[in-house]
Amino acid sequence: MGQVINFPKDKMKTPPQSKKELDAELLNTKVAYIEDVAHHYGSSIFNKLAMHGFNVDSEDFIKDYAYVIESLKSCLLNNVGVTHPIQKTVEKDVAKYCGVDVTSEYLSEEMTEQEQKIQDKLQDEIEEDKLI
Repeated sequence: MGQVINFPKDKMKTPPQSKKELDAELLNTKVAYIEDVAHHYGSSIFNKLAMHGFNVDSEDFIKDYAYVIESLKSCLLNNVGVTHPIQKTVEKDVAKYCGVDVTSEYLSEEMTEQEQKIQDKLQDEIEEDKLI
């Protein structure tokens, strides 16, 4: 005797009372799930990149990687019928760059002769593979 069970202080969650509340709860559930999935895979990839020797601590990398994760969220949200604010940018970028060879835009101007020879050789091998 003497043991008292305390009454729960947290209010129990009531089910949605209208279609609007149901839609809002469904949207929140979708967004929370997508954020969990993006965080899980984003952390995993981040750790793998660090293990492969990429400098994941630089401000530029962190900024770019944050954009990648937001793009992943946008992709997944779009897949479940929710529009992410970055989606408009993604659509423009895909229309601009998808299927277009942009390697010259990100090649360093400081490429050495040796690197250029390797690049040329690889390009020749790729073209030979296309002919086979």
